[in-house]
Amino acid sequence: GVLARIEDIKGQAFNLGGGPGNAVSLRMLLKQIGELTGRNLSIRYDRERTGDQPFFVADTRKIEVTLGWKAHVSWR
Repeated sequence: GVLARIEDIKGQAFNLGGGPGNAVSLRMLLKQIGELTGRNLSIRYDRERTGDQPFFVADTRKIEVTLGWKAHVSWR
């Protein structure tokens, strides 16, 4: 497991996330949070700024290869 390899990976950074197969948009995430909490969330939009990312998906390949870790549970 991870703890058995802790000395081998000490000081390394790993991206944790669901990877491309579990990507969710911010809009969908907020909608589902509203459903789970029973609240109607008000979303306000502004103009896009230079440098804004249209989407982000964690690249988990390094931790998958190094430790064999893979997400098995959705965010929800």
